[in-house]
Amino acid sequence: MTISAATTGLNPSPSLQRDAASAAFFDALHAGFLLLKRCVAQGHVCAPDALACPSCAGTEFEDIPAKGTGIVITWGVVHARLGTAGASPAETVIGIVELDEGPWLHSALVGLDPATLRAGTPVKMEIRRSPDSEPMYVFGPNRSA
Repeated sequence: MTISAATTGLNPSPSLQRDAASAAFFDALHAGFLLLKRCVAQGHVCAPDALACPSCAGTEFEDIPAKGTGIVITWGVVHARLGTAGASPAETVIGIVELDEGPWLHSALVGLDPATLRAGTPVKMEIRRSPDSEPMYVFGPNRSA
């Protein structure tokens, strides 16, 4: 996956370009869901970019859809001053989300106030689309949790 400039919630946000290894991942996002990997050897659920199972070191996987929900583990705020002199700084919240299936993912966190955000906050995946980039997932409030 190559990153240049245009979509994830970060400013400036990267543009994601597919390659052979990421095609199934981006096809799933286009279809509206996130793909995870399940280790064929022992059934452990792994992150989409896993090359080997972190639990058993298996390297054979099958793709499975994620529920798209989880909790915030940790987060930080990226401050950037964009545009002309005197412009207000832009803030982007980034964090690590533990999916209900178990894997941890890095992601932009949208619609969440960093001043009131807490570890364990329930979140739900959203897919952000851009005309000049592949879609990307972000996580926002899970209002149904």
